Amino acid sequence: MCLAKEIKMIQIPLFREWSFLNHGFGTRYLTEGILNNDNHYEPFSKIDLNQKHSHIIHSVDRSSGKGLEGDGLITAEPYVLLVIKTADCLPVFLIDIDKRVVGAVHCGWRGSGKRILQKALKKMQEKYSCHTSSLYAAMGPCICRKCYEVGAEVFDFFKGEGLSLKAFHDHPDTKEKYFLDLRKVNQLQLQEIGVGKDRILDVDTCTYCNEHLLSYRRDRNKEGRMLSFIGMSF
Repeated sequence: MCLAKEIKMIQIPLFREWSFLNHGFGTRYLTEGILNNDNHYEPFSKIDLNQKHSHIIHSVDRSSGKGLEGDGLITAEPYVLLVIKTADCLPVFLIDIDKRVVGAVHCGWRGSGKRILQKALKKMQEKYSCHTSSLYAAMGPCICRKCYEVGAEVFDFFKGEGLSLKAFHDHPDTKEKYFLDLRKVNQLQLQEIGVGKDRILDVDTCTYCNEHLLSYRRDRNKEGRMLSFIGMSF
């Protein structure tokens, strides 16, 4: 996907058709100040997380406080904006279009290795009686498999968790290194629990390759993170 400097967020065309839904995968130009001062989002309670590369999911509403620790948020309440931060990891939005439930999940390799998306969907089912048959998932920008070099410890971690190793590709030069397809890891896990392939949407943009996106591996900026958000306004 080609991005210009003036583009502050990437949106999913199908999601834009649902007038009650507000969402965006932020680029490096979408700051907290812009999001907080945008009149369109002024009625929303903005909920974010102290992200820990975990598989912890929180169900939240307008009364939820600050300081939650974890890597996923779900809600059925309108005017709650779920916000996650990434800079190479994969941001994923979940929506049950029938139940009107949304989720935002931060998927790094550790969380993906612990099946964080599957745990988010399980919590949506338990808390809000959601069904995979009415669920859509949208994957935002993340580091692509050609740029995401990982060590043997990551491969061994996935193997130890009993996960598919189809997303790993041998490194052409180094025996103890691999290239990991983070998108494929999570696509496979969604399909494994019944989410149709046609309901898994993907912007397919690499953070490392695109200068308009933030990449921790490229920039080594521990503070720089892109904002992704989703919420309902009905």
